[in-house]
Amino acid sequence: MKLWPARTKNKETEPVADLDAIVSEPVVFRYKGKLHKLNPIRLDEFLKFTNAQSLMMSALNDDKALTPRELAKRYHSVIKSVCDTMTVDDILGMEQVQVAALYQLVIDMVTGQVKVGETQKKSRQKIPIYESVQPLSSPSAPENSDGQSSKH
Repeated sequence: MKLWPARTKNKETEPVADLDAIVSEPVVFRYKGKLHKLNPIRLDEFLKFTNAQSLMMSALNDDKALTPRELAKRYHSVIKSVCDTMTVDDILGMEQVQVAALYQLVIDMVTGQVKVGETQKKSRQKIPIYESVQPLSSPSAPENSDGQSSKH
């Protein structure tokens, strides 16, 4: 006895994602003229990364004040899991925005969000709001009502 409707055919199931096609590549960045590489990590290294990140977050949430060196060590423990050429002194020499950018780059690399080989700069998309306005239906209405008229 068949329970499916007659229209339903048994199809070959296709994969939703091809995990074999996912290849993690190193991500290279420059700091003080030197090239550094964020290397892909295995599961055991990922565990070190998540433990270091968890310790850093808990230290930031504690009421106890951290010194700059202690904070740099916390960042370094997270970053060194994927980049063995950065030092605590490198992190201490960075500006806050550089540390934040490096940390975000590490997070993006670990989560597979970095697009290697993308050469186009990211920028905000311009929304063409004035180009999308419908023409006026009334012939007596002023042609342009978005500011001063060019006709004086």
